[in-house]
Amino acid sequence: KSVKPRWVEGAEELYDYVIFGTNTGMRVSEMSNARFCDVEIHHEHTVQAGEKKLKEFLIIRNIKGKRGTGTCKSFYGAVTAYKRILARKKIKDPKKSTEKLFVKHHRDMFNVVLGQNNLKYSNTQPPAKRDFVSLRATYICYRLLNGADVYEVATNCRTSPEIIRESYAKYLGGE
Repeated sequence: KSVKPRWVEGAEELYDYVIFGTNTGMRVSEMSNARFCDVEIHHEHTVQAGEKKLKEFLIIRNIKGKRGTGTCKSFYGAVTAYKRILARKKIKDPKKSTEKLFVKHHRDMFNVVLGQNNLKYSNTQPPAKRDFVSLRATYICYRLLNGADVYEVATNCRTSPEIIRESYAKYLGGE
């Protein structure tokens, strides 16, 4: 109640930006270009411990970025962030909306959060600086650690398996 409404709105946008970035592997520039009409919610039936479950994921098309235009299949966590963004922006028919998902990055707020939680720099020598690019790295590392194929991750991130191996796999013990 004591916080200014614009700060609350900014914090909500930043939270969804982080969740979306770590569940899609999109570059910062690609997330800046993503529009509602480019995103579709898809469903997948899975069986876990003998129970049938319905999981949702996103297919993001027309991703305009460093490597031209491509497509991305999100991990499951991106759906909740996407739905919150739809509700916050009051988008009734996302297929017809050319509005961008993210207009602001809230970079300053992100850096403050990282700094206040001692996450701005890694514990490695020399220390690596964390920023929005780290969201993509988080997605790639989690996918690799959970057994995803390097080629699948590379295709989904619109990059090459060599770049994945050189830039990320070496930090995961070469696996």
